[in-house]
Amino acid sequence: MVARPPSPVGALIPRFFAGRHVLITGATGFMGKVFDVIRQTNPAQLDKLRVIPGDVSEPGLGLPQSALQILKEVIGVLCRTHFAFQF
Repeated sequence: MVARPPSPVGALIPRFFAGRHVLITGATGFMGKVFDVIRQTNPAQLDKLRVIPGDVSEPGLGLPQSALQILKEVIGVLCRTHFAFQF
């Protein structure tokens, strides 16, 4: 098998996120599983995480106005990771 050359885009990803605060929604599902892996393999990284319980179906994420204002001032990147499943 021939090795693929490194992607120039891959090198840009860490630079994009460096120094930014990221809000991830939908963390109880897929991201919860990622959180478990981080907790088991690199627990020192947990210092960078803060859990903020909220509800994306509620106005203002269901957060108190004071918490919502802090998020508006601090968050630089929003990642929506929740999914809708119908069986």
